[in-house]
Amino acid sequence: MVNPILVTGSHRSGTTWVGKMLAESPGMAYLQEPMNPGHRRGECRADFGAWFPVLDEQSGARFVRDLQDCLSFRYDLRAAWTGAQGIKTRLRIPMDQCRCWWYRSLGKRPVMKDPIALLSAEWLALEFQMDVIVMIRHPAAFVGSLKRTGWNFPFLDLVRQGVCLQEPLRKFQSDVERFAREPQDIVSQGVLLWNLFHTVIRDYQLRHPEWNYVRHEDLSLDPLYGFESLFQAVGLDFSEGVRRKIESSTKAVHSGHEALHSVQRDSRKNVDSWRRRLEPSEIEKIKSGTMELAEQLYGERAWNVSGV
Repeated sequence: MVNPILVTGSHRSGTTWVGKMLAESPGMAYLQEPMNPGHRRGECRADFGAWFPVLDEQSGARFVRDLQDCLSFRYDLRAAWTGAQGIKTRLRIPMDQCRCWWYRSLGKRPVMKDPIALLSAEWLALEFQMDVIVMIRHPAAFVGSLKRTGWNFPFLDLVRQGVCLQEPLRKFQSDVERFAREPQDIVSQGVLLWNLFHTVIRDYQLRHPEWNYVRHEDLSLDPLYGFESLFQAVGLDFSEGVRRKIESSTKAVHSGHEALHSVQRDSRKNVDSWRRRLEPSEIEKIKSGTMELAEQLYGERAWNVSGV
């Protein structure tokens, strides 16, 4: 099997956009979040038991075969029927099975888009020889997106896994435990999550310079250059068809707003969308709570992202 590509990062960081654009390249096929607790069991029969599972050589051993089959597009019909909930899910099974068979017969190279895999990226890269792309997003943009979606995070999953018992996340242990016990507002959640996930990303940058790190804002401001560089880095053909698809996906959206999971976006306008979504007091809270790490990832102009 040709090296799979892993596109990860925090959720709401542009992984869907990047994954789907990479999948436009000939010979590629898109895998949608196999480590998400709600994923389709036919495509990946494994149940990882938590949001943002932490897998290493020991804890990941029992999932190796499941993930090998997933990355090879071996569809598990029994798992699909067992895990299906509702008539709509069951009606999709024949289509999903045929798609996986088609990808497998053509020898497609998988691009696994999965922010839920962030804390397992090191093990995945080593075990499956994956080319890794890690998305980075500005703290205010990340929190603004959470505010828009209203997504509350299950901090108890991190506590149960002991995510913060070791460096570099030990400093977040008491806050994560408190957030697991006591409901917090979405901005406070976002600040903690951004710090936690981007501390992991910063640690990856230091230990894995061979991986590809992409700031969402850089890609949004110059998508053609950014994607062409990214395609080259992971050995993909940046064809004229791919170029047209990227240009189409980054044009202005005329419907008044973007659909939640759509890859259609006015990419330049999207860079500063958080200024419209957040109150001044919320922006100040995010800025004060993330400043040190934001400057490491964005430099001294971290809060003038239009100029990044």
